[in-house]
Amino acid sequence: MFFCPSIYANNLSFSKVEKQNPQLVGKILYTYWFWDIYYAALYAPTKNFSWRHSFFLKLTYLRDFSAKSIIEETIDQMTSQTPKNSDDDLKKWQKQLQNIFPDIKKNQSLIGYYDGKQRTLFFTGQGRYLGQVDSLAFSRSFFAIWLGDQSENLELSRQLRGLK
Repeated sequence: MFFCPSIYANNLSFSKVEKQNPQLVGKILYTYWFWDIYYAALYAPTKNFSWRHSFFLKLTYLRDFSAKSIIEETIDQMTSQTPKNSDDDLKKWQKQLQNIFPDIKKNQSLIGYYDGKQRTLFFTGQGRYLGQVDSLAFSRSFFAIWLGDQSENLELSRQLRGLK
């Protein structure tokens, strides 16, 4: 497991995770109709995905997106795929993401790191810390967008998890 307690120190850096040699589990190209939207790549301590271990998901966007549109789509997906989330939680998470997610330009990346316990930390593609959400419910619901059995596109989810 590449859980790294020192990542929570004042000088948060994604390089501490990268130094632990994570393995590529799977990668996909997400396309909506005829538009290429992003590449997604899942990394874990081994080539096997598990919710019990840390992992990170890197999304490299192929178009410009405002932070607002990314957050709205994220909350919509979390709502549809994890209906047990309360409205209060969703509103709280939306507000947290508004303080974390930047506007994205074509070919920029966002990285979500799950610590294997409850926290999700966010980084730019260059490894700069953006913020975190300390909630197991958030982490499960957020990553279920791509990694859950109820994912909008189960075939891509299985491919990303290395099951296909």
